[in-house]
Amino acid sequence: MSGSNTTATVILLLLILLLLVYIFDFDFATITSNVPVVLRRCDCEPVISNKLVCPPALPSETLDLNKTTYSIPRQDWYDKLIATGISKRGGPKMNISLVAAYEYPEQLNVLMTSRDKYGDVIYCRYFDKSGSELGDPFKSVVFPEYNVHCLRREGAAFMSLTDTPTDEYEFPVPIIDRTQSEIKHFFSVCVAPIYGNESKWLLLAELVEHYKLQGSTYFYVYSKYIDEYSRILLDDYVRTGDAETIVLHDRFERKDDRWQSVQLQDCLLRARRHSRWIAFIDLDERLTLTDVDGTIHDYLR
Repeated sequence: MSGSNTTATVILLLLILLLLVYIFDFDFATITSNVPVVLRRCDCEPVISNKLVCPPALPSETLDLNKTTYSIPRQDWYDKLIATGISKRGGPKMNISLVAAYEYPEQLNVLMTSRDKYGDVIYCRYFDKSGSELGDPFKSVVFPEYNVHCLRREGAAFMSLTDTPTDEYEFPVPIIDRTQSEIKHFFSVCVAPIYGNESKWLLLAELVEHYKLQGSTYFYVYSKYIDEYSRILLDDYVRTGDAETIVLHDRFERKDDRWQSVQLQDCLLRARRHSRWIAFIDLDERLTLTDVDGTIHDYLR
């Protein structure tokens, strides 16, 4: 009798143990499926807390992939950030001087070098391939510093900006197409503006060849001044398809090292939908991996 009682007790304990395992396993699975341990993307409500800015999600069904769009995605969120002054740089107010215009599936972005226009009302001006103005100007604001969001417009090939809808416009810049579905480069490098009278060719060659070994396939190279021999080397990288060059200039006095904030904004826009990963690098900086094997490209994969 005692033997059968012992067996029954063991079976009962095993059943209780299995039941507890099931309950705890179910509870933990439910908890872990609802609590994001690592936030891999910003899909929350607009938040500005401890310098953390999380944009609202943009549902794919709201994107108008036609050539003409009728609203700026997240404009309400931009307005809230403008009200807080986030990303404002300041400085002497300047007239409009353009860098480039980029077309994405949901909007156009036009970048300028003009300082202290953060939050200013500004008008997007559209031009066709022949240089004739296309339709009415679109009213927008400068946000973040140097950047203006514009609607897409069918037939537009060039863009300009003005402070009022009837002002004389700055010479229009061509629209760079970034609407392609496939990204061309996996890992690229944005090179900080080159300036000064010293020869830069050796540093430039070292930088390009080092990051090629690290898996970079493209270089966005910015310059304010560059010596003739270094320019010859840079032109050869452009010829082989390894790089493109962007010359930064405007009509106003600015210290050479003050161009980097413009470069950061432009390279973010220029590389979007063209490169999946970008590294912002000064001419004398060399990144290597120390705790893991392989190249930067391997690590990003």
